[in-house]
Amino acid sequence: MNRFSKRHVFFASASTIVEWYDFMLFAYLTPVIASVFFPDFSKYTAILMTFGVFAAGFFMGPIGSVIMGSFGDRFGRKKALIISVVMMILPMFVIAILPTYQTIGMLAPAILVLMRLLQGFSIGGSYGGVMVFMIESTKPDRRGFIASFATMSSGTGVFLASLVAMILFGIFSQEVLDLWGWRIGYIIGLMLALLALLMRMLIPESYSFEQLEAQGDVSVKPVREMFSIQKKPLFFAIALSAYANIMYYLVLSYLSSYFVELNYSEFFSLAIVTIFSLIFSFSAPLWGYLSDCLGRKPLIKFSIIIYLIFSYPSFMIMGMGIASLILAMIVLSVPLMAIWGAYGAAAPELFNTKYRYSGNGLSYNIGNSFLGGTIPFVATSLVVSTGSLLAPAWLLVVASIIMIPIVYFMPETRYVDV
Repeated sequence: MNRFSKRHVFFASASTIVEWYDFMLFAYLTPVIASVFFPDFSKYTAILMTFGVFAAGFFMGPIGSVIMGSFGDRFGRKKALIISVVMMILPMFVIAILPTYQTIGMLAPAILVLMRLLQGFSIGGSYGGVMVFMIESTKPDRRGFIASFATMSSGTGVFLASLVAMILFGIFSQEVLDLWGWRIGYIIGLMLALLALLMRMLIPESYSFEQLEAQGDVSVKPVREMFSIQKKPLFFAIALSAYANIMYYLVLSYLSSYFVELNYSEFFSLAIVTIFSLIFSFSAPLWGYLSDCLGRKPLIKFSIIIYLIFSYPSFMIMGMGIASLILAMIVLSVPLMAIWGAYGAAAPELFNTKYRYSGNGLSYNIGNSFLGGTIPFVATSLVVSTGSLLAPAWLLVVASIIMIPIVYFMPETRYVDV
């Protein structure tokens, strides 16, 4: 059963790093993209429009997960993952050579939006599939550990994108960046994407899908059957994804701007969040291993309890100095690591093999795009409307309260046969 060698773990993880690098590079190059593709607008409006283009990619995720999930459940995980990389290569190439607004006018941002939608479609059809591929290709007692490499690799890809952007901003003048320097990031991404394609071509098909295919039990309409037969697993998986992504975006995205409101410098605020993001990514295998030893639900329950008890006190001490802020970040980051350590295996394990790619991909993208991704906006709105800097803490508390009955009724999947 276990044909998933260390080389295959590396190939699957490395290719996911590349996908998230390609997807997130756009965000880190926002100032340059805004000036190059929206030069006729004010700086603020151009940046806002660029963020709108960036957000468009997220909303294509659920569509990509449905279409590619259905393909992966019908024709194999490996084929679906290969196609998703190919669909990432095309927009990387087009963006790298895309003429600017000054050359072809409004056609330039129109093509940019189209390519961003294709990137969102690709990542939507891939990330959940990688988790499925990993748990279906390893021993039952190592599924949490192996699946956690998907979490680690996505975080690494985001960090790599920020690093490349930082280097480009550091070595080029604004004039050179606007002229051609920004394209280097996409050229690097294109070369990495070609390497990722090779890696995915070298990995085997998952054991579970091969068994399903050998038995002649592959579903012809997996998405439709999933909605009909697997309503409860889909609900539990969406809830897990929503909870995990709400915590992620609040702790490792929103807080960087929140710290500025507490009168910390922008550099310090970004540095703290970046450091904890790296810790989050590279600690994922440890928490995945713990989920194999203790079960998925104990880690989820641990996260809920910590957030219920310590969210409000953590926000109270953040403005009391650097030591207090770091302590608060530790308290909020540990349960975040725990929930993601469990999520990588728990969500795909909820589904029958026949519908696993579709179910896991769709549930992840609904939680990520429509719930988790909106949290920075919701948290900011709460602060403005209430006038209290402690208001975001209640998001953590309320989300944790909602999760209590859900986790109570959710089955433990540690020992299920996939």
